[in-house]
Amino acid sequence: MKVMLAKVVRFPGWNWIRRFLPAGALLAVGILLSVTIFRAVRKFEDQNVKATFHDAALQSLYALETQITLTLNSMASLGSFYDASHEVERGEFARFAGDRLARHRQIQALEWIPKVPRTLRGRYEAEARQEGSPSFQITERDRGLMVRAGERQDYYPVFYVEPFRGNEKALGFDLASDSVRLEALQRAASTGQMAATARISLVQEQADQYGFLAFRPVYRGGILPPAGELRQRALYGFVLGVFRLKNIVESASPVASAGSGIAVAIFDLDAKSGERLLYPRHALFASDAGLPTVFKQNRLISVGGRKWEMVVYPLSNAFRPARWSSWSILAAELLVTFLLAAYLHLTRGQKLAIQRTVAERTSELNTALQDLSALNRALAKSERTYQKLGEISTDAILIERRHAISSANRAAVQLFKVAGPQDLIGRRVADFASPSFRAVAEEADRKMYSAGMQLPAVEGQILCADNSVANIEISISSFSDNDDTTVQAVLRDISDRKRAQAELVSAKDLAESASRAKSMFLATMSHELRTPLNAILGFSELLKVEMEERGLHEWEQYLGTIHRSGTHLLELINGILDLSKIDAGKMELSLEDLDISTIVRDVAAAAEPLAAKNGNAVRIVCEPAILYGDRDRIRQCLLNLVENACKFTHRGEVLIEGRVEEHAPDGVDGSWYLLSVVDNGIGIAPEDIAKLFSDFTQVDGSRTRRYGGAGLGLAVSRRLCRLMGGDIAVDSTFGQGSTFTMRIPLRPAPKVCS
Repeated sequence: MKVMLAKVVRFPGWNWIRRFLPAGALLAVGILLSVTIFRAVRKFEDQNVKATFHDAALQSLYALETQITLTLNSMASLGSFYDASHEVERGEFARFAGDRLARHRQIQALEWIPKVPRTLRGRYEAEARQEGSPSFQITERDRGLMVRAGERQDYYPVFYVEPFRGNEKALGFDLASDSVRLEALQRAASTGQMAATARISLVQEQADQYGFLAFRPVYRGGILPPAGELRQRALYGFVLGVFRLKNIVESASPVASAGSGIAVAIFDLDAKSGERLLYPRHALFASDAGLPTVFKQNRLISVGGRKWEMVVYPLSNAFRPARWSSWSILAAELLVTFLLAAYLHLTRGQKLAIQRTVAERTSELNTALQDLSALNRALAKSERTYQKLGEISTDAILIERRHAISSANRAAVQLFKVAGPQDLIGRRVADFASPSFRAVAEEADRKMYSAGMQLPAVEGQILCADNSVANIEISISSFSDNDDTTVQAVLRDISDRKRAQAELVSAKDLAESASRAKSMFLATMSHELRTPLNAILGFSELLKVEMEERGLHEWEQYLGTIHRSGTHLLELINGILDLSKIDAGKMELSLEDLDISTIVRDVAAAAEPLAAKNGNAVRIVCEPAILYGDRDRIRQCLLNLVENACKFTHRGEVLIEGRVEEHAPDGVDGSWYLLSVVDNGIGIAPEDIAKLFSDFTQVDGSRTRRYGGAGLGLAVSRRLCRLMGGDIAVDSTFGQGSTFTMRIPLRPAPKVCS
């Protein structure tokens, strides 16, 4: 045995091993530690990038979902307009739709689609032609061309469309002639809910992108009938929204923000295979599984009865971890390790140097452990912060694990009106649903545990501990961790909002009813009073002629007083009738190109007797021009201004001056013609100018009794001018005279006015 040990000690390579063993061991440990730290840093870099992408993706998904919801709700409000006011005229539709389009520019167009039986096809086409579409007919698409639609039982043509410019080709198109549009149309009619189409190429599309349509059914009387044949017979038509996917995506911030580093894809899960991609159109993938990366975030939403999947994924050059830090640390660690190994090899006999090196490495390890401990403390602090946020949240938050509530915040205790969280723990969220809401809650619970996802917020009712019912909005999400699913339900009490909505609808209906009653009363009474007044004026005129022939001048004066009073009363009734028509939106204007000279001369001739009676002269000075408006209404407004000037001017001059306005006021588009009536009469005090255009308002009661008038003429004139696109302004100096100016749309023409 001793001989063998001696041989082992004298092994030829043993001295070399003894020489390099400490340095080699240090080198191996250093490399192992360096690689371990390198992998930890790499993992931290990956987690940091993933968390950054996760936050950006959730923000983008929320913004996009909110944009889609607001856009569809804005379109659906047009259907409520039809429910409240069944007969909607083209102008009313244009104003209401224009307001929605201005607020939500991602809506391509809003359309009214009536249900047209075959027997009424000719009447609808004639009505549209009379309303300004001379070539209107119900059409369908055949081999890329728009042709007259064939015979069908019912048609669903585009009858109104806003904006009209750019959507002319869609006017008259029968949506029932296209299978994709027909499917959504029938689904909306049968369910009574908004229905969206699969992806389509729009009739008016000029760019290369997909769009879709959303139908909101309108039933006669504004009430949803029972399902079946009654509902089909009560169908009146559809409010239709036309949407481009690209416009919606790019309008949602921060989805379309430059430099965000993320991209969005949208799929219609209810579409046929190969036709599910909605956005972007020319992508190289057809479904979520075909995306070029697994580094993504998705959300499911319901759009018009169709299930959409929104997916956010990083662009090719975005959200890549910066590897320079991990490689730098690895290089530094390896460099230190090699230097230490070399130093140890060169000074293996120096024990103190080796101990110092070990101490340094131990210190580095302790620092790493301290950093790890600090990270654990930060994680614990973050968890406590999350718990505190849940406690101070005004929304009820319930956490379910294994089909049972495991925790509830303070707001949940208050919402369910229980003594404490212990009364909720162990039960399910679906257990508190009202009978009408229980099926929806059970289905959501099943989906949450079968596959982790996030469902869009839905509204419903829950039963509280005191047997009261609360209206709530609930959002549910879940995730799986180690084969265990956690479900979070966020409930918001919307009872006050529901009550406010009901009160708002009731107040709106009441206000509209009162307005219609007022307008109908004024119109009816004005017509009823005007008929006997015309008879009184006619017979008084006949009696006046008879008195003149018989020389009964005293009775002739009495009849003159009766005639003047009747004329004044007739003017008052005509003013009331005009005001009632304007307030009711029933004032019809006949707009055309008019020669200013004819109107001004006619008005001057009509006012000449009144001017001569007060010792005045009427003078005309105006530039040549063609006005665009209603001849009778312009004459009515101008004559009212001239007669007022003659009435309040004694032995002076009334000037009718016309000129083209070279520079329109700020914020006013187009060209204008100014008609000014200038007098040197009694004038108007500054504090009384604001009263001039008010209904039934007189500047001074004493003057009114002297000069006559009921305070309606100027109010009616200004409203008529505004209906024609113009306005009336006044400039007056008390005791010196007044200037009333009408602004009317202008079209120039080479005519001379003298």
